[in-house]
Amino acid sequence: MTSVASKPGAGRYTEDEARALIEHYEHLRELEGTRPRGIEWLARRSDLDRALELISDEYWEVVLLAGLIGFTTYETARLLRISQTAVTKRYRYAIEEVAYHMTEGT
Repeated sequence: MTSVASKPGAGRYTEDEARALIEHYEHLRELEGTRPRGIEWLARRSDLDRALELISDEYWEVVLLAGLIGFTTYETARLLRISQTAVTKRYRYAIEEVAYHMTEGT
């Protein structure tokens, strides 16, 4: 898994870190627990969940299909009836927004 923010909950997430958290979301659940590192991963997932609630539906559907579920750009485009270019752009913009919300805490 790609390295993510060193201080969870501190609001210092890059776009690469946000993307890694999205694309490895299910793995985050395995890392959670009551040990110190598990609590850190829980905080990261909490930051991500909060940010995902704040993005538009247009971005959310692309994040869900391409990021969380792992569909290809082609499959996502076909399901949403948009171009592959639109999927790529929406995913990139969604990652930017998620990172922003995780960093700003708003």
